[in-house]
Amino acid sequence: MVTWEGESELSGDGNPYLLLFLDNTTRRVDLPADGEFRIGSGADCQLVVEGDGSQPAAATIHLHAGLASVTPGAEACRVRVNDELLDRERPLLAGDTLSMGSTSLVFHGAVHSRPHRTASGIEEFLQRLAIETLRSSRSGRPLAVLALDLHVPPKDLTPVLDAISSEIRVVDQVSWDGRSEVLVLLPETGADARNPAARILRTLKSLAPRVRAGLAVCPLDASTADSLVAGARRALHAASPGQVTTLSLHAHVVQAGPVEIVVADPTMLRLLDLVRRLAPTQLPVLIVGETGVGKEVMAQALHSWSDRSRRPLVTINCAAITESLFESELFGHMRGAFTGASEAKAGLLESAEGGTAFLDEIGECPLGSQVKLLRAIETRRIARVGSVSERPVDIRVVAATNRNLVEAVDGKTFRQDLFFRLSTAVIHVPPLRQRPLDIPVLARAFLERACRASGRPTLSLTSEAYRRLLQHTWPGNVRELRNVIDYCVATIDSAVIDAAHLPEQVLRSTSPWMATRGSADSSAPASGGTSPFLPFADRPFPSLRDELRELEKTRMLQALDATGGVRNKAAAMLGMPLRTFVTRLKEYGIEPAQSPRGDRS
Repeated sequence: MVTWEGESELSGDGNPYLLLFLDNTTRRVDLPADGEFRIGSGADCQLVVEGDGSQPAAATIHLHAGLASVTPGAEACRVRVNDELLDRERPLLAGDTLSMGSTSLVFHGAVHSRPHRTASGIEEFLQRLAIETLRSSRSGRPLAVLALDLHVPPKDLTPVLDAISSEIRVVDQVSWDGRSEVLVLLPETGADARNPAARILRTLKSLAPRVRAGLAVCPLDASTADSLVAGARRALHAASPGQVTTLSLHAHVVQAGPVEIVVADPTMLRLLDLVRRLAPTQLPVLIVGETGVGKEVMAQALHSWSDRSRRPLVTINCAAITESLFESELFGHMRGAFTGASEAKAGLLESAEGGTAFLDEIGECPLGSQVKLLRAIETRRIARVGSVSERPVDIRVVAATNRNLVEAVDGKTFRQDLFFRLSTAVIHVPPLRQRPLDIPVLARAFLERACRASGRPTLSLTSEAYRRLLQHTWPGNVRELRNVIDYCVATIDSAVIDAAHLPEQVLRSTSPWMATRGSADSSAPASGGTSPFLPFADRPFPSLRDELRELEKTRMLQALDATGGVRNKAAAMLGMPLRTFVTRLKEYGIEPAQSPRGDRS
């Protein structure tokens, strides 16, 4: 039974009211312009819902000066607002739905009603964004982050917030950094977030004439809270006043000789800036990084952006030359220097005359040849095998390795003096998992190149495919990503690459709730079957605490995988104290076997 006090006919006076839905009928319940309106089973409630009258109000609507909010009452009567459990005071907007058992009420505010929105701090914003990215991964729904630059910090943020609030929904969230940047979270909104972003800019133009905006979308651009914010800021930097730019359309493309470098992550942009500053110098450069990160591309950039670019870049793979032939290949030999030396031959260093010698995998250089290499770098003179005289050579040496040369020096397998000479300038190329904004733009670039090379129209990636690519840890880095795209182009007939088309090693590294979605052997769940979105399948809406714990567990597993099971490195990657990390391992029941490479402390 439902009863209420007050006039039930449409009064037409513009006051706020509730529209009651019950038993296939609707009735209007007027609300006061100012004051409180209690709903529940208590005797003092203006609107009484089913109950025995002994419980206090389940919810109270507060109205003042055209603004409305709602607070929860007794815990025994669960109230939801727009399907979210009401656990604290929250504003009410026209169209918000209150659900109490079998009773549903829709709030309609006065024509002039608009609640004041407050801006959250960046930490609260990132926490909410982390929850939304987790929900996006589970549900397959997009979300967007908008970064606004007001150009000048506002003295009073209220007009700015009011202007933004007029163009966004109640579920959206606004954050202010205390200066000129405002962040807006837009859940359930993908690439079409450009539309509200453009409206916000038009609304703000009178308050901030030079306002501009950048937009990043999950999963098209990134899939974590930090990377989405970084992506929105990166797009913002490319925007002009009054303009909205999207990260997906503003990848940074630079030419380094015959090589085209595509980047979007700020880490790589800063790295390329360092390469540009080092290129004109004659300093030896040591490039370090995991296999496949693009060390040879950095060497190509160093050469192409230097005044040696018209001369050759000679790549010498130290790991591919046998120890017995190493000096002969590197420095050349004289006729008769050894059996089979029928004529004199210039070495690889001489062939780089006037240009750059790139010593790839320098950590594999034989110990006995390192002294001669050190002398060649320091004196710029070489002696061919079998020769008693030296000859000058004008080269710049760039070396690269995926080994830890400091450990090699300690282990007496690499000379310390050569290490110091090669590492005059060091370039650390981060692995792909540490620059997530690069994954989507590189995937699109590789896809376009592979399609062009195979003579077929350019394919596209689905949102689910992007999610899987962003979930993978990429132990093979950029080279592995290129191989995955080449594989897809070569093996599928459709015009769209879905998650099911990706190789098995990519599908295996996804989050637990995505384990069966989009994989090659997946199918629609049968009626009454288990939901693929475990571990929350038993509840229609998980608690925030459970979602955050699941996110933390997933990140810990990814960090362990990325560091080969080394717990202290995994903890450092997450910015978590080692003791806390180990405690969480025990809490979540994470065993060493769950890291593909085992556990090493």
